[in-house]
Amino acid sequence: IPIVFHDHYGRIEVDPAIPPWFRIGHRFIGHYVGVHEELTAWARRAGMAAERTSTIPNAIDLSRVMDARPHDLRRELSLGEDIAIAVLAASFKHEKGIDMVIEAVARSQCRGRLHLAIAGGGTETEFAAACRELVRRHQLERDVSMLGARSDIANVLRGADIGLLGSYR
Repeated sequence: IPIVFHDHYGRIEVDPAIPPWFRIGHRFIGHYVGVHEELTAWARRAGMAAERTSTIPNAIDLSRVMDARPHDLRRELSLGEDIAIAVLAASFKHEKGIDMVIEAVARSQCRGRLHLAIAGGGTETEFAAACRELVRRHQLERDVSMLGARSDIANVLRGADIGLLGSYR
């Protein structure tokens, strides 16, 4: 069974070094897929043959977001201009790391100056309940909003100051 390896080794812009595990392990990889050309070139420099590499750009078409009319999250959430709004758009699934982002907000020095708006639905109702409990336990009710599933996600993202994405995978 050929091994297809997809990597988000995202530090190549600041650290182009090839880690030892990849210098050795690339021999066992049947095909390497980078999400941008710089990653694919990095794999080739590490010893991957060009015919065993491909680039498949990230699947997010940002023009949909950039062309959207910004949703007025400040008004919806009753927030002042001095509060930065960070939007995390993801299904409520453990692998999406929403709980990790909530924990980060709880530990952040930006409490009171940053508002996390989570847009997403999902079928993992126990995980969603656990995330709501984290908000309650850390007393983040004023700092975190659960927007639910949205059909206007491009507008919501365009109306944010910051976009966040947490992930365990």
